[in-house]
Amino acid sequence: MLYLGTNYGHGAAAAVVDASGSLLGAVEEGKLLGDKDTARFPSLALRWLSQAFNGPFRVWAEGWHTRRRLLQKGALPCLLYGVREPVLWNDRLVRESRRWIDGLPDRSRTARLADRSIEVGHHLAHAHSLLPAGLPPLSLILVSDTTAERHAITVFYWTGSDMRRLWAVPWPHSPGLVFHQAALHLGFTGRTAPGKLMALSAYGCVSRFPSLAALGRVVDGAFTLRGSHYPAWRRRGTAFSHYAQHVAPSSVSTAIDRTRGTLEDGKDFAAAVQAWFTRVTIKLLHQSVRRARDLYGLRVCAVGLAGGTALNCQAVGRLTRVGARLGLEGPFISPWSDDCGTAVGAAVAARLTDGTATFDQWTTPLLGPRATTRAARPLHVAHLKAAIRTLSAGGLVALASGRLEFGPRSLGGRCILANPAHQTTRTRLNAAKGRPAFMPFAPVVLNGRESEWFDGPTSRIMAFTTPIRPQARQLLPAMWHPSGQARVQRLCDGDSPVLEALLQKWATTSGHGVLLLTSLNGGGEAVPARLAAARSMAQRLRLDGLLSDDGYENLKVTA
Repeated sequence: MLYLGTNYGHGAAAAVVDASGSLLGAVEEGKLLGDKDTARFPSLALRWLSQAFNGPFRVWAEGWHTRRRLLQKGALPCLLYGVREPVLWNDRLVRESRRWIDGLPDRSRTARLADRSIEVGHHLAHAHSLLPAGLPPLSLILVSDTTAERHAITVFYWTGSDMRRLWAVPWPHSPGLVFHQAALHLGFTGRTAPGKLMALSAYGCVSRFPSLAALGRVVDGAFTLRGSHYPAWRRRGTAFSHYAQHVAPSSVSTAIDRTRGTLEDGKDFAAAVQAWFTRVTIKLLHQSVRRARDLYGLRVCAVGLAGGTALNCQAVGRLTRVGARLGLEGPFISPWSDDCGTAVGAAVAARLTDGTATFDQWTTPLLGPRATTRAARPLHVAHLKAAIRTLSAGGLVALASGRLEFGPRSLGGRCILANPAHQTTRTRLNAAKGRPAFMPFAPVVLNGRESEWFDGPTSRIMAFTTPIRPQARQLLPAMWHPSGQARVQRLCDGDSPVLEALLQKWATTSGHGVLLLTSLNGGGEAVPARLAAARSMAQRLRLDGLLSDDGYENLKVTA
């Protein structure tokens, strides 16, 4: 018996869970469609899941409450703020109405694939999505993002059989919304804008903008923006323009105005916003644990983090290093913390409607279509040696192996690999991918060897940053970042067999056993699912080679 989950919105996706609670498959619509930012109904994802796992589905669960989304995310903001910000009527109500109407035929067709259907709710689906990532019973979950149907923050408690909502904070009281608006203020756009602000923050000085602390406060696990200081509901420009003109001291106001749309002047602003966001997130989680224990009388043994906030690896890194002070396990992060993960959460919630299930085992993020339909077989050592020769010479090698990753990060299925020992590697990678020169790249290292280069815990899904040991700055310069930290992937047995075999050979050849890893795509492009598309992408990005389940291909253009 199978249980189907979908997310109809940004990060459109579908996922399947079986009767034992195992996550069998999940795929994002954009990766099949070739459109990274698609928000359409996940029809192609549903088609692949139906063919791959051959239904029927007992329950279909949608990750949104569709009517509540239309009313609370569409109409309510217009009623509250539409007089002062008329653009909200088109930005919210018209957009959500079109989405509701366009989705009616797809929802009707999908309902016929299952015996019954339910709607889970965005934040509840986010919370359930942590269960296949190993979240244990007696866990407190903080779901924090820009907005769900209505709420920006929701706190849940997982008993081991039931996900209980404890309290919630309504939109626009969202630290994530402030962070995203700060990225827009600096001139970054799209879904990758927050990540660019986070990377830029390492180059700046926090102390130039102390007044940002007055934007809002955290009390008893709830965040409240000071609306008179920071009207987060604004859509024309960003609320930082209002803050600079009407609230900040004249010196700060001038400094904020100077940062608008610039990188050089924006470094200190980015650093201050990142520091503010980290402090708020830590306070939220710690106060939530105390409130759950003292006011609700709950036993909290672990914590989880989901939603857009869980993608801020610097904040999560700080949480990881200070979380032990509360005697807690975690924070638990899934590989699919963004909106696509609500499809997984919806499928898990659908399974729980038929009774309890155990979700205490780690589930790989490699859940999508295979790169090739041919059966996997061990690569000949000659192919691995050919890839290593390219990497040793400073070349860039694409990897397309096994199943496609589910979630926003490439973790050994469809990625680009490079040698961190070459000074120019980061410059070439950023140029190939069309990213700003200040953007860092994540290292991947075999499990058990991470302590040679990194000082602290590491993640198998790049969930948080870890301090880099001093010797790495000279020996592996392309891995170094002004923050002194890296978002490490610790590759464990079975995570990605081809990448594991390559790293084992690479450790012997290079002497350091570390590679840089980034997603196989250009700016604004979707990661390719199939081998042919991966080959085309690698050629277009002018990479030097392609390593796949079929072997190694030299892609260098010769005169």
